[in-house]
Amino acid sequence: MNLKLKSVILGSGLALIVFQVAIHLLGYLSAVALPISIAEWAVENSAQIFVLFVWDLLVVQLFGIGLLAAFAIYLLLRYTSLSWLYVGGAFIVTETIISNYASWTSLSWQLFSTTNLIMLAPHLIVISVCALTAARWSNEKQVAV
Repeated sequence: MNLKLKSVILGSGLALIVFQVAIHLLGYLSAVALPISIAEWAVENSAQIFVLFVWDLLVVQLFGIGLLAAFAIYLLLRYTSLSWLYVGGAFIVTETIISNYASWTSLSWQLFSTTNLIMLAPHLIVISVCALTAARWSNEKQVAV
């Protein structure tokens, strides 16, 4: 089998596994409350959307799925001779599709308001940065098999 095709298939399969595990982690981490002092500051300065965006990015998404994705991709690529770019790309595309499938198939156009699109961005940012960083870093430390 072609190395690029094998990389895409394993990257997509890994995304499916990580997504199933991350559903539970994201549920627990989304219950972590924003500190009241930060919330009050955001209300006073009309920065609620920005503060929620940063909180979702750095707390919920990074710890909920970002580190898990990075660790899984790192382990996969560390002990195989797959192409890091194809594994990382397939992981990002597959994970983005399955995580947003319900939003995209809904008949409600309310999901496509500016606020909702801004709140979908942290997931894509964290997945992209963590997946490609781990993939590239593991490529430098691959073990010859």
